[in-house]
Amino acid sequence: LVSVTPRSSSLQCLHPQPRMMSAFGSGPRRAIIWMGPKRAILICIGMLVVRLSLRAYFVGPSSPPHHPGWPAAAVVSAYGEGDAEPPVSRRAVEAQASRSEPPVSRRTVEAQASRSDGRAGSPSVGAPIDGVYPGEEVTAILEGIRPWPGTPITPITRMKFRPGTLTMNSTVAFRRCYVDPQRYKLHFLSRGGNIGIEIADDHKLLYIMLAKSGSSTGREVMKTVFGAHHGGGSVKDLSPGQQSRFNEYLKVSFVRDPVSRFFSSYEEMFVRTVPWGDGGHLPLKFKFLHEGMQSYKDYEAIFCPPHLRPKGGNSHGECNQVPSRENGTLVARFEKFATMWDGVNPFDVHLKLQAPMLSDGLTGDPFPLDLIYNTTAAESGWREVAKMKGVTFPAEIKRGRGYPRRLNLSKVTDATKLRICKIFIVDNCCFNLALPPVCADNDAADAFCAIERRPSGEYRIMPWNPLTADAVE
Repeated sequence: LVSVTPRSSSLQCLHPQPRMMSAFGSGPRRAIIWMGPKRAILICIGMLVVRLSLRAYFVGPSSPPHHPGWPAAAVVSAYGEGDAEPPVSRRAVEAQASRSEPPVSRRTVEAQASRSDGRAGSPSVGAPIDGVYPGEEVTAILEGIRPWPGTPITPITRMKFRPGTLTMNSTVAFRRCYVDPQRYKLHFLSRGGNIGIEIADDHKLLYIMLAKSGSSTGREVMKTVFGAHHGGGSVKDLSPGQQSRFNEYLKVSFVRDPVSRFFSSYEEMFVRTVPWGDGGHLPLKFKFLHEGMQSYKDYEAIFCPPHLRPKGGNSHGECNQVPSRENGTLVARFEKFATMWDGVNPFDVHLKLQAPMLSDGLTGDPFPLDLIYNTTAAESGWREVAKMKGVTFPAEIKRGRGYPRRLNLSKVTDATKLRICKIFIVDNCCFNLALPPVCADNDAADAFCAIERRPSGEYRIMPWNPLTADAVE
């Protein structure tokens, strides 16, 4: 506002918007110059030009006057209809930020950096919940969709996730598996010759049998459907990078839920190590398993109803058709065994873990299998193999041995089941098999899987915290 007083050669440069000149102090800037009108007007105009230039530099584009008494309608009228709020100047934004935003710490910067690899459009890995990453996140890393988390300042070498949560099948998951050659050294088939191999040369098909994982059925199918023979090769020929005639063969295997398999494996081991037979050697500390038994008849008396047991001998057939009547005697011995056995020494072949048997005993890397099926869908799996090989699959197949469980599983405590989950976690991780509810609910078993990044950039799946021998003592 420029005004000249009528009674003197005075000029007043009035700036009624104190907010606009806050950089120069508060209050109206009022300059009264006592001089000639023409010179005063020129000086005042110069002052206004300087003021506007400084304002444009420090404040930015013009923003509406903000007087407390102005109604909102006045703002809308002055700055265009539809603007619910006036534009905010750059300086106002910076001032607001300086008043409300706390300083950014190095940890915050690192956390933000760990969620992005800096590439435009690259999805980042979310933060773990209670230290556990979702299976979808881990799968995306394995498939190269998302980057590995961490920064040079806070490097991450392992990620924890729950077994069975990856969005991939057992075949794909196993290709990333790593089995510790030292811890599981007694479980590898590659240190035991050609055990467990069925070969159908005419169809270029190879089947690796795993005890108590549908092996009896698989052996029958390979023989009757594909004309296979046992032996003629060694699992050593399947070692990664090994050149052998099996490189062009279709290599398949079947796996089973580890907990269910252990119940079956234990019972098979039990009858194969009885003191009256010529089976395997039972370590001295486990001699209590057959305590009070001098013959199979004594064992049968525990689980078979009396009316099915003739006085003159054993009645295997009849007892194999009815549920066990075991009152907890066998379960008590089973639970004691599960408490004492750490899974390191499989003194009977049926106690060997599945993942090590399908891995190289020197490197711990998986055999290059083409297909891994679950025994819950064994028949459909074999039918698929037959279709791939152009072989007619019979309407019915002869299944392996099957009889009711001798153990009364309803009497097995949750504590024992939790320990079993811990012992066999390597199978759950390598084949992406979920834990049973008793072990999975609220992470009761404390059994997790890990994805580890090697210096070469390769990813490997393994147990996060396997049960150690020290935990048994």
